[in-house]
Amino acid sequence: MTGIIPYSETLPAGIIPDMKLTKQQCLEQMGIGIWRLKYSPPAAPTQRLLIISTESSPSFADSAQKLLDSMVATIEFNPLDVDILTISDKKLAGPKSAILQQIAKFNPSIMLITGLKISQFLLKSVNSLNDLRQTIHLFGNHKIPLIVTFHPADLLTTPKDKQKAFLDLCLLTRALATKS
Repeated sequence: MTGIIPYSETLPAGIIPDMKLTKQQCLEQMGIGIWRLKYSPPAAPTQRLLIISTESSPSFADSAQKLLDSMVATIEFNPLDVDILTISDKKLAGPKSAILQQIAKFNPSIMLITGLKISQFLLKSVNSLNDLRQTIHLFGNHKIPLIVTFHPADLLTTPKDKQKAFLDLCLLTRALATKS
């Protein structure tokens, strides 16, 4: 059974609302009313999404996580097939090999990178976020498709960029379709 329930709502065991938001409805909810996809039929074949992000400031952490949940719901990805790797700024200053080992453990089919610092770090680039967006980058020896988008905390402070972030999510969806 599929269903979407409000992020903060808890239900008695076994009760799942029988409703489903469209992609457009999820997009409209991004940052306003936060929804989280709880149950979804698995895609065939199963694709693993790895979202890599830097830590949000404590004042934005909860809101940024809720916005990220809405972004995942927008692309109708099964939450059980989504992994999130949060990297501290301190680790970005350290050796890249430790982060690459963490990424390899997840064995992703596709990667979504949120924010400028981590995007530049992983892609060995000095380009701006806008230059890195809207491109399917190939990462590592396995040439994993990698999409760059805005950090959820940045979207909270600059809501006009949510439409651009949605276009990045559409690119991610297209990249998955061409991969399978």
